[in-house]
Amino acid sequence: MWVDNMVDKSCASYLYQKRGVYYFSKQVPCDVRQHYKRDRIVICLKTKSVSRAKRMCDSILQRLHDYWLSLRLSAMPLPAAHLVHDSNGLDHLSSGPTLSEARDAYIKLKGVGKDKTFIRGASRNVDVVIKHLGDKPIDGYSSADAAALSLN
Repeated sequence: MWVDNMVDKSCASYLYQKRGVYYFSKQVPCDVRQHYKRDRIVICLKTKSVSRAKRMCDSILQRLHDYWLSLRLSAMPLPAAHLVHDSNGLDHLSSGPTLSEARDAYIKLKGVGKDKTFIRGASRNVDVVIKHLGDKPIDGYSSADAAALSLN
């Protein structure tokens, strides 16, 4: 049963009642759907009060729209990216080891008693990252780097 006219029109299309309890239901937009397991969000609001359901609906809608905006913005290329320092300009700020140094330490600590396939696998995976993104300090890689790597 759909909510009666007492509910504000902005929320009316997202609320419905089942056995007197209000539920929130909204389709996930196509451009952010890959981040969700389902194409519709349904949340039991655990209330029979229309005014409380409306307030909860407004709050949920605002949080969803904010989250979806952040997903859309993170998918966009960085404006003025050509003005941002590359990793070479920031290396002096990092006290962390480079990825190759971290690999060597990992193999030294965890590779004891392991066969050469363990060492070869660890080295190969790190070498792919270094080939595509460079040998940066481990705290110098960003989520944008990971996204660029996944496209290769």
